[in-house]
Parts: sequence; structure tokens; C-alpha cells
Amino acid sequence: MKSCLAVSALAIFALAAHVAQGSPTQHIVHRGWGLDWPENSLLAIKECWKAGFIPEADARLSKDGVAFAFHDAFYKGRKMSDYTWEEVKKIDIAATKDPNWQWRNVRPPTWDAIFAEMAKDPNRRIAMDYKGVPNETMLALAKKHGVEKQVWHCSGSPARARDWKKRLPEGKAVVWLNSGSWKQLDFTNKADYDTRNAHIKAEFENFAASQFADVDMVELIIRADLSQPEPFCPDSAFLKEAFARIKAAGKIPCALAWAEGGQKEEAYRRLAALGAETFGTDYPETLQRHLGRGDDIPAAQNVPELMVTKSGEKVTSVAQWEQTRRPEILKTFQEQEFGIRPVERPASLAFTPICEDKVMMDGAALRKRTRISYEGPRGKSGFDVTCFIPTAAKKPAGAFLLICNRPPDKNIDPERVNKIDFWPAEEIVARGYAAVAFWNGDVAEDSKTNSFATGVYTCFGPTEAERTPTCWATISAWAWGASRVLDWLETIPAIDAKHVAVVGHSRGGKTSLWAAASDPRFAMACVNDSGCAGAKLNHVELEGSESLAIINKAFPHWFCLNYRQYNDQEMVMPFDQHWLVALVAPRQVCIASATRDNWAGQPGEFLSGLYASPAWELYGKQGLVAPNGFPPPNAPLQGGHVSYHLRSGVHVLNLYDWTCYMDAADKWWK
Repeated sequence: MKSCLAVSALAIFALAAHVAQGSPTQHIVHRGWGLDWPENSLLAIKECWKAGFIPEADARLSKDGVAFAFHDAFYKGRKMSDYTWEEVKKIDIAATKDPNWQWRNVRPPTWDAIFAEMAKDPNRRIAMDYKGVPNETMLALAKKHGVEKQVWHCSGSPARARDWKKRLPEGKAVVWLNSGSWKQLDFTNKADYDTRNAHIKAEFENFAASQFADVDMVELIIRADLSQPEPFCPDSAFLKEAFARIKAAGKIPCALAWAEGGQKEEAYRRLAALGAETFGTDYPETLQRHLGRGDDIPAAQNVPELMVTKSGEKVTSVAQWEQTRRPEILKTFQEQEFGIRPVERPASLAFTPICEDKVMMDGAALRKRTRISYEGPRGKSGFDVTCFIPTAAKKPAGAFLLICNRPPDKNIDPERVNKIDFWPAEEIVARGYAAVAFWNGDVAEDSKTNSFATGVYTCFGPTEAERTPTCWATISAWAWGASRVLDWLETIPAIDAKHVAVVGHSRGGKTSLWAAASDPRFAMACVNDSGCAGAKLNHVELEGSESLAIINKAFPHWFCLNYRQYNDQEMVMPFDQHWLVALVAPRQVCIASATRDNWAGQPGEFLSGLYASPAWELYGKQGLVAPNGFPPPNAPLQGGHVSYHLRSGVHVLNLYDWTCYMDAADKWWK
């Protein structure tokens, strides 16, 4: 099963243009990101603000008159309005949903506390859903903190919205219209469908008679089942007309769609095509992926489904992912792109010091150099590795391992006579990390004609003549070399081998991604300007970007022979690089592009991060957080476990890239 992103160009432009009006966006997150964070909590609300969304929270009043945020009308059989504030503040929001959740001891916030947080930043807004607290009470609290203009009053009643605007003419108001029932809709039950369809249409017409007076946004609450001939309730024809009428009245047409499983993102696309300009959502990560496709980058098409197994089952749990889907994807890349390795860690693997350890960098680092050697049925080989360990570290240091694909004497000089940004070892050490590097050419020569007669191939084969469709190629060999370096790092007490990032640029970036995908011991993959066959999505047409036909012809030694069958087949091939990125979940991936590197296909690299994100969501983590879509240069997106940055400049690995990677490590490792 594949998902199609080829929605109306005009609809995409309209959505993107609306999003571009300002930051943060005007998209509302139901319950304040309540599916991933304790609902209506300050934790969830702040996460929404960080991502650029408007959190929605419910305003309730305690028995003794304290306004607080809490979604449900009842708790343990009692109305929330029957609880005193002393009783309310003892409720653990997290424990009300899942006893095994990571969150504990999260208490309902008062609206006084929420407004106090809003006062710290004028961009912080909130959708305050009416749940019985008088408008005058909430307005007085908001004015106390000077945030009344940052509040969007939400309710299902035009009369309440009118009262809010009467009290605060410059304020914001949202009216939502429902189908008369909050229960899940069975689309095959025609009577129920028709009843709900008629109900929301009648509600809409009653409101439309006033030209949607005294509101700024009209939100239609929609049920979706994309497997049905008519996928929406209310129906598509009505929605198209309704969104157009809302917009013609100068209001914002908003859609809150409830769709099952993997249908959510497709529902957003279809509703955008029908005219929805903004969304309410329980799934902000899914909406983020949708918003990543604005008019600034081309739309992907026919993208292979990540979360559907070969047998057609939807992946909804970590167990399904780890036991079925992930092994399927790993096998696909082994057999179709990189080749199957004949060996992992050889029994003969040995580490021999090249020289005595030496204190360098004005005492800041201890240098270690070793020869990693091995033998196989055909012979012996090995390669050198250099490591600088910070001497000031009070505990084992995490490390950044560079797969160097450039001349080693200039780029990874162990004597530090040549110091360049491609491997800023001094800066890495100063940040508290070990700087480690090896040259890929020592593992296997990077040669169109001679690779399979060098290095690791002289031990385990194959020769060029012996290559079969699934034999491992040089990118797999270089990634294998990175894993052998990690074997060595695990023997060094001063290194925290559970926090090693593997880094590569260009062909090295493809290698670092495959290294982390195939070896789960790597904590992070830093994938710099990796382009075609690396992090770039193939199912998107990008003018001036490298194709599979070009890369297979220019570098036939990089990939297994099977990969050539996909030349000129990018739009129909059955897998794509977001699958490769997803293999790293739940660890971290940093994807990077450069503004003057169209050959690498920057939007495609970004899109792979978005499309891979559901793998992290299975683990309760965020993937690529991109509320405003494709970012401007030098504005890193580092809110989730998949990060992305677009650096100004050309195809290179420099200090700016390294700084972004180390910032990510600081966030997740320290």
C-alpha cells in the first residue's frame, strides 16, 4: 500500500501561505498534545508552544472557585465541579490515562499559572475551551497577566463566542461544530451516518445565517474513514462548500479530523484539497509531516508505506516494529542497496597500538592510535584509527566517530599540523567528547575499477568477477569498518561506548546512515549532505538532483548489483530512504543539507526525516519536529529525535555542521 501526496497545487499553496503568515502557526493541538504528554498539563502546553502550535486546554471551576485545566468532566465518578481545589491538585493527570506511562506526579495547572507562563512570551497563545467557567472570570484572569489578546476562546456555542467578543472586541474566538455525537462512527451504518451528516449541516446553516459573526475561526469536527467511497462525515461536497463559505466571510476554515491509524496524514491532505486552511489535531507530529510539504518544496508522490508489513498488517506497536517490520526493512536494504555482508565481527579481530598514548592539544586530550586487524579465508588486512579523549572529563566521554572519505593526511591528521573544519578535533574535545576518525580507503579503496581487490575484500571477498546481485559493496564495507572501530572503543574505559555518534559527509554520509541502521550500538547517526541513496527521498521530483541512474553509473562499486534495477524507477520503486532513516529509531538521527548543494536534493533529505518519524512515535518519542515546514538556512530543527538543518554554503562538512551535531548530543546524552 502506498500513500499519494499529489494533492491540488492550489490547496497546498493556500495552506502553506496561511501557515507562513506568522510564527507560531494557527493550528490547534487538542488537549495540549494530550496523547504524548499528560493532557492539559503545563508540560504538554509548553511542548506545543515550543513546536509553534496553539495548545487547547479545558477551563473548569472547582467547588471553591479556582479555575483549572482538566479535560474530563468527571473523575472517579464525581463531577470536577464537586471537587475543591485542594482535592483537584492531588490528582495525577498522568496516572488517569496509563498506569505504565513514563510520566508521574503531574498535577492539573490553574489557569492563573497557565496565563503566567503565557506572559513570558507574546507568541504564546492558547485555545481556551469553555467548560462552564464564566467568560468574565476567565477574562479577568487573563487581563491580570496581560495576555487576554493571546487567548482564543473556544466553544460549540456562537452565543458564548459572541459574549467573549462583546467583552473583548479585539479578542479571538473559535466556534466548533460537531455531528451531535462524540462516539466513533461506523461508516457502514447508513442511518447513523445520515443522522450525523444532517445534524452538522443544520448547525452550520444556522451559524452561517449570521455570516459567522463574532468569531475568527470556524472548526468543523469531522469523522474520517478513507476506505469508504465517501471518506468524510460530513460529506466531501458539503465540506468543500462550507470551507469556501467560511473563507468568503473572512474567517479561518479549520478541520479537526478523527481518522483511524495511518489514515490521519492522508486525511489532512484531502481536507486541505477541499479547502481547510488550518487544523485541529490530536496528532501534531502527523500534522507536522503534512505541513512540511508547502509551496516551497515539491510534493512527494506514491511514497512506500513505512508502517505496513509485507503481509499488509498495520504496525501499531513496538513489538510489531522490532519483531516484524524492522527486520523486513533491514533485509530490503541488505538485498537491494548495500549488499549482504559475509562477516560481522571476525573472530580474529585484534587491536594493536601504533604508538604510545600521547597528551596533546595543550593538555586537553589524550591521543590513542591503534591498528585494527583481522583475517579471513583469503588473507589478512587492517586499518588505522585515531582517537582524542578529553583529559578533563570526570566520567567516560561520549564520542564522535568520523568516517573520513577525503585524503587522510590533510583531513584527519593525527599530529594536528593540519587542522581543518572537516574534522575539528579540538572543538569536539572542548565540548567534552572524544574525537575519533578513520579513512574509508583503508577499509576498501574507493575505486570504480579496483575496490574489490583491496582491504576487507582481500580477506572475505568477493572479487569484481565474483560479485552476485546481493554481494556487499563498498558503502557496506566502510560501515562495517565503523562497527569495528566501535568494537575497539568498547575496550577503552575512558570512552562511553553507549554514546557514540557515527558521522559522515557525502558518500560518508550514506555510510554513516547505513552504519547506524545496521549496528544498533551507535547512539546517533550524523548524515551530512548524503543525497541520493543516502537520506534523500526518491519519490519526489527535484530539479538538478542526482538520480539513481547517474549514481549507479558513476559509482558502481558503492552499491550491490541489485540496486541498478531501480535506475529511472524512482517514482515506482517499492522502498525508499525514509525506511532507511527509520531503522535508526528510537536512537537519534541528524540530517543536514547545504543551500548550494542541489545535487544532494535538500528537500528530499528533509522529507525522509518527516516520513521516517512514525518509527519514533511508536516509542512515544518525537521524530522530526517541523511545525513550519521546510526551514530557512541556519535554523536547525532539533526538537525531536530526528533533527534537520539547512546550512548556508556548498557541499562540505564544516564547523557549523559539527556544532549542530554536538548540540543534539548535548540535548539527548547529557
